[in-house]
Amino acid sequence: MASPLMDTLLEIPELSTYAHVYNMTGGIVEINPMFTKRFNYDEDKRNYTFLAPTNAAWAKIPAPIFDILMTQQAYPLIEALLRTHIIEAGLTAAELVSVSASSTAGGISTALQLSNTTSQYHHGVLTKTVQGYYIDATNATNGTIHIDDQAAIVRADLVADNGLIHEIDQIIDPFLIYGGGPSNRTAAPTYEKTDLTIGAFLTTDSRLVNSSSILSVNSPDTIRRLSKQSEAKQFFVAPQNEAFDLMPTLLPVYHTLVAPYKSPFNTLMWQSGWIDSNGERLNSKTLNGSMTVASDVTGLNLTITKDKHAVFVLNAGLVTQVETANGYLWIVDRWLDPLYGAFGSVDRFGLPEWP
Repeated sequence: MASPLMDTLLEIPELSTYAHVYNMTGGIVEINPMFTKRFNYDEDKRNYTFLAPTNAAWAKIPAPIFDILMTQQAYPLIEALLRTHIIEAGLTAAELVSVSASSTAGGISTALQLSNTTSQYHHGVLTKTVQGYYIDATNATNGTIHIDDQAAIVRADLVADNGLIHEIDQIIDPFLIYGGGPSNRTAAPTYEKTDLTIGAFLTTDSRLVNSSSILSVNSPDTIRRLSKQSEAKQFFVAPQNEAFDLMPTLLPVYHTLVAPYKSPFNTLMWQSGWIDSNGERLNSKTLNGSMTVASDVTGLNLTITKDKHAVFVLNAGLVTQVETANGYLWIVDRWLDPLYGAFGSVDRFGLPEWP
């Protein structure tokens, strides 16, 4: 008889780093007992599918980024990442690309064919993960199965007592698709100046209605802190209203951004573009090339790049820089992906043109 999923995971040498992440992330009272209890629980009659990154996949992450992901501050992010690699249904690799909206697997409806504003990126069958996000599975021309156009299944259908494990060659970044794909903006940003603080501007500007309304519910303390006058200049990234239109319309993405659905994960996502001091370093007018700055709020890295006239922060393109009374606010064209580029290179200009 096969072992439960978490025990099976520990028995596979190629997945030892994956198992180590479960054991280390958040400390002994956090992920490890919770995941072990859920996925090894004898009385839980549900089946699951693990999309398990191999040791080689984890090795692609630069050591400094891996170390950040293992910190207590990043616990909500790594928890969401791990849950994105788990499907609440026992699906073979073949079933990942064949389930339809009308079928069920493991007793629940798990997939739908997507057709919306990002259809040029979502072109396969979507399957829901336990995090609530959907992953996209497609058959490649060479016969392999690709996940979200980021990872390939390299070893399939490893059987556990309560599900299946598929080894994949890269960690899946779910936020890349949910933000509408990376910006390939080519225009230079515009520049404005205001006597308002970042917080006051954020809550009154018509371009930021969506960001303001979500942040007011999800983390009002963030707005309060962004409204403080101080000698130390802050820096904050906020998506423009149109950025939310790029999110998959058939999926409840917008609603999952609002607390308490995934807080404190949501709070961390909002704060990933926030630097509490020395924000003047990120004045795009003086930027040349690229730079990486660690947020003193979340500990996560912000990579800023300049490509000819355009300026990017991670996956998002800078539309307007607002110099405020207490720092700099960047209005960007995408929902910020804190994991952008962490698991492998992304060619933003190799992708189809986005709206």
